[in-house]
Amino acid sequence: FLDSHDEFYWDINGTSWLQPFDIVEATISFEEVQPQNRLLCYTGGFGSKESNCSIQMEGNTVKARASDLDPNENLSVAIAFDKGIFAKDQWYTVRNYARYVIAAGIPLVVLGAMVGLWVKRGRDPEGRGVIFPQYVPPTLDVVTSGIILDEKLEMRTLTAQILELAISGYIVIHQNGKDYELELVKNASRLSKAKTSVIEMLFSSSSAVGETVNIKDKKHELYKDYRQVSKEQLKLASKKYFTSNPSTQLTKYLLLGGLTLFIGFFVFSANTWWSVSLAIATILSGVIIMSFAKAMPSRTLEGVKQREYLLGLKEYISLAEKDRIKFHQSPKGLKHLNGKY
Repeated sequence: FLDSHDEFYWDINGTSWLQPFDIVEATISFEEVQPQNRLLCYTGGFGSKESNCSIQMEGNTVKARASDLDPNENLSVAIAFDKGIFAKDQWYTVRNYARYVIAAGIPLVVLGAMVGLWVKRGRDPEGRGVIFPQYVPPTLDVVTSGIILDEKLEMRTLTAQILELAISGYIVIHQNGKDYELELVKNASRLSKAKTSVIEMLFSSSSAVGETVNIKDKKHELYKDYRQVSKEQLKLASKKYFTSNPSTQLTKYLLLGGLTLFIGFFVFSANTWWSVSLAIATILSGVIIMSFAKAMPSRTLEGVKQREYLLGLKEYISLAEKDRIKFHQSPKGLKHLNGKY
């Protein structure tokens, strides 16, 4: 719709073809209207102003022709008509804005839904809100404490549990060069389930006193056992300290977000105006869902209390016990352990 006239503009073959064209011809007939004698044709890639083509009018029919077009080159025609011949599409503006509404609106709805889910299911109950230094270790074992803090069993937590068992006199760690050998020196049948699981992971299910194991020889098997212990301990901790299994919650939202991303890329392949907008909306929605996955596991009130207590103990240790810990980790400090680590 130009100021002086209306114009019919048409890409005859488009620019998406990967093969060349020897000849492209178009015949355009108008039954009830007469075009003006202002005819233009263009050739080349997108935005080209080249005109290596011919165009002519015979009555109410316009014929255009181009030859030797390379891949991704197109023949376009522009035919002028008197003002008012064409009527504007009433839905053009609606469709034009609809793509932006889809691309932005759906992710905003998903974001609102995820915030609502987090408030209802993923947010921890309110505790004291202030962390006070704690001076006495909790009655919880190291594994359970680590799960309450991290919402999973980290490898560093497992290492700390092994060291705690050594300090408690249940195992002895022998260093032979760069290798480490563990020896069970005390019956562990009365220990907590978490500690017993770690000992069974390191040694055998019988866990007989005097049994030894070389860490290097068992490192591949230990990783498999570590995953099993992690699964079992998360399940046990979830009964009291979490509203549901943190690992299950995390996996659920990661899978849901990943599936949404996959659907978005699949829809994008349709390559239409609505599919591109919907694909963008779906991909953004998948990213939003996955970003909330880590925040969705929630603790019970008891879990919140224990977390605050552990953070208070951590604060005390980081301030008051820092120098003492540094000393005991030095070669001089290790002499006080009589060869036991």
